[in-house]
Amino acid sequence: MSTTITTIKEIRAPLFAIIIGMFMVLLNMTAMNVAIPNLMHSFQSSLSFMQWATTGYILAEAAIIPVAGWLADRFGSRRMFILAIFIFTICSILCALSVNAEQFILFRVLQGLGGGIVMPIGYAIVFQISPPDKVGTVMGSYLGVPILIAPAIGPVFAGWLVD
Repeated sequence: MSTTITTIKEIRAPLFAIIIGMFMVLLNMTAMNVAIPNLMHSFQSSLSFMQWATTGYILAEAAIIPVAGWLADRFGSRRMFILAIFIFTICSILCALSVNAEQFILFRVLQGLGGGIVMPIGYAIVFQISPPDKVGTVMGSYLGVPILIAPAIGPVFAGWLVD
């Protein structure tokens, strides 16, 4: 016997978790650009080399997105979303603990793999759990607004952290 979700109130907890996960990934994408000069100095590395931290992240994220749907079908959306957040978080910690530019770039690439899984599976889960007549509201208002804000505040947040 399955229950039908009829109100947005019934999906608040999973929706909040998905929004936070997607927010972290999007915040991280734009925050990195502000930190590059400090990272160049800390790791005594060139700009052309340190830019691989951003480029590698984006390439890894883009490469894993087409596989995300298959992973969700094979292992379950919820399980893959949680695993992706775990990978993203562990790699974030490893980036902070990096002792050289090569390690930092490697962990950024791995972080991008986790981030690339979060976004499409997050959208799919929200679509699955939303009441059929409220999908547009949930996607546009509840999910859309925080996701639009994250890239805008990423550089400000990074500037604060770098300071």
